[in-house]
Amino acid sequence: MKVALDAGHGGGTGACGGGFVEDKLNLEMVIRIGHYLRLSGVTTCLTRNKDELIPISARASIAMREKCDMLISVHFNAGPSEARGSECFVVAGDERSASVAGRIMHQLALLGLSLRGVKADNQGAHSRLGILRGTYRHMPAVLVEPAFLTNSQDAELLHDRLFRDRLAKAIAGGILALQIV
Repeated sequence: MKVALDAGHGGGTGACGGGFVEDKLNLEMVIRIGHYLRLSGVTTCLTRNKDELIPISARASIAMREKCDMLISVHFNAGPSEARGSECFVVAGDERSASVAGRIMHQLALLGLSLRGVKADNQGAHSRLGILRGTYRHMPAVLVEPAFLTNSQDAELLHDRLFRDRLAKAIAGGILALQIV
């Protein structure tokens, strides 16, 4: 299996909160996830490996050019201070991606994170999810939002380096669960 790992945003874009800048945290997370996937024999491809802004269409092209079997895009959420927890987005009606997202959510639940669910991106609701629209016809594509930077409880967890490592292992575990089925 070959997995494209997309660190959302880049070049100083994305949410800020809890002492974090999203694009930097996204990159750290995909590097960690990739490490755990490679330890299990999975080949990975990063859509970006430094702090730069790459167009969404180019990210999708990278995943397809590299003949990846799946794309996971990592972001961290922002919102009202009371909003917290993990959620995944998939294109509406894409059952393959929804299955991957469900396995990732199961692993995140084992960390004790509150779950906001797997949400369908219908064409107009989440225009920021172009990475999914550019890839889901070719491979399962999931956008993971593990926690809210703007929630004090989620941010406190994220400040713990060991928790971030466990978070990466959980996301990798959700991906690896697909090989067992």
